[in-house]
Amino acid sequence: MTKGAYISQDLIRKAAPFGGGHGNHQLGYEILPGNIGQTLDNLKVSHELWDSENEPTPQSPNFMKWMKKSIVAGNPIVNFVMCKGDGHNAYGLGHYDHIEPFWGVYSNNPLEDEEVYPDDWIVHGSNYEPDGDKNLGYFRKFSSLPDSTDMDGNCKDAQPGWGKNEMYPCIYDQKNWGASLIGLADPL
Repeated sequence: MTKGAYISQDLIRKAAPFGGGHGNHQLGYEILPGNIGQTLDNLKVSHELWDSENEPTPQSPNFMKWMKKSIVAGNPIVNFVMCKGDGHNAYGLGHYDHIEPFWGVYSNNPLEDEEVYPDDWIVHGSNYEPDGDKNLGYFRKFSSLPDSTDMDGNCKDAQPGWGKNEMYPCIYDQKNWGASLIGLADPL
């Protein structure tokens, strides 16, 4: 909606080609790293994908810098995250369980500075309301995001289980996937 359009989950899934997950031609397909780019192209949304195939590992430090730079530029992120208690093995395609929007950055440093500082904060959503009907998102330090698939680091105290674990996800410390939403594509 930040970019001037509301696109329903139904329409997004119907614009998605098969990417290895569940779904069908009539109802649409699940959004995964392998099909998010084509889905956004089909929806005429300009975007930049995180280059997970060519970035060196561990990717999380540079991925967080990319997230910060994108969000500061006004481009929210669709992020593939791990949730406590889930398998972190989406169809054998990567270590993630869910997608969530990330859209805000707070820093005591100039926002043009792409470095992620220990006191930099990020805002994300989960489809659950953390603060009643306002649903302003979850505010977390960037440094609280990375974890291993064991989730015994930053996410060790997260609550497992559907309806809870989406509220405090982590990103895989080794490899990441995401899309920065730049805007609606110019049809000309």
